[in-house]
Amino acid sequence: MIEGERPREQRVDHAALSEVLVVVESRIGGGSMITVDEAAKRSITVMAVPGSPHVATSEGANLLLAQGCAPVCSVDDILVALGLDHRRTQVVSDPRPKPTAADRRVVDTLLARPLTFD
Repeated sequence: MIEGERPREQRVDHAALSEVLVVVESRIGGGSMITVDEAAKRSITVMAVPGSPHVATSEGANLLLAQGCAPVCSVDDILVALGLDHRRTQVVSDPRPKPTAADRRVVDTLLARPLTFD
């Protein structure tokens, strides 16, 4: 942390300086999600690395993916988003429709606590 600055201020600065924000791991209430909010305010592309649904530190990234965020499965995905990989012409976006409010409630319920098949 930069001396004299609070974590939120740094997140705002990092979001402002980024062309693409990649969330690798985050709890739903984690600091990375604050950075995501700041990036969204600035129309900065947000991408996320999928994680295990059984790991709390994957909840934030998985929620972003459920909300339509572009997935990062390899470094190539990031290079394409930055316009630096000209070998592929794939558009980094998810063609699926955005989740509805009802869909988000289901995802929120599933991510709220560990569940069993029973």
